[in-house]
Amino acid sequence: MKKLFTMSLLLSVMGVSSASANWWELQTVCRRDPSTCYTSMGIGYESGYWDPTHECWGQKYICGAALKTPQDDSKLMTKKQIASRDGINSDFDTDILNGDCFGVRKTMSNGSQATYNGNTVNVYCPGILENIYSDNLIENVATGSILKRNTQPSCKELSEYEYVNVRNGKCYGKRYAESEYYIDCSRGDNDVRLIILNGAEYNQPMGDNPTTMDAARDIFDHMVEISAKQRNK
Repeated sequence: MKKLFTMSLLLSVMGVSSASANWWELQTVCRRDPSTCYTSMGIGYESGYWDPTHECWGQKYICGAALKTPQDDSKLMTKKQIASRDGINSDFDTDILNGDCFGVRKTMSNGSQATYNGNTVNVYCPGILENIYSDNLIENVATGSILKRNTQPSCKELSEYEYVNVRNGKCYGKRYAESEYYIDCSRGDNDVRLIILNGAEYNQPMGDNPTTMDAARDIFDHMVEISAKQRNK
């Protein structure tokens, strides 16, 4: 009889407790914090990782190429690490998705220039740099490719493949066939001259034509000087 009384008392207490509050709503029950670090997370995010500095769920994948020490795999980073650019190359924009991770090389001038080692470099049209340099020196961007070295393509390097370093739409590099033009690099990379051949063979002098490049340049300079005087008149 005593056992029966105890059991009925326990049942009545449980009934009162469940009537006042559901057990899963009690404060003593551990629940997952619903706050997230980003308003929406899909490709490029890992929602199951906790961000201890911002106390929210979600970390961001930063592309390996966008790190100061480049690597093949992307790296999960917290909001604080990304904001402080901790280990991130300043040449890259980590707000732009690049495949399945964030980090795209910064470009400007409608994509015709990019940032490399903190400097602005030209973006060359597809296929130009590939003809001249090895693959490890080339990086592709949306509008073409850049040369990954501090010294950029010289007039001589480009002219050997019949290209001149001038803007061509959203990239640099125009082709001038050597059968029609002579690309003169003698004055340096910043003062390149195009000589229209009009069918002449600049490398095969005949008759009274100049026999050396220096002699040809002297004649050309003299022609330019005379033309300038005529225009002034």
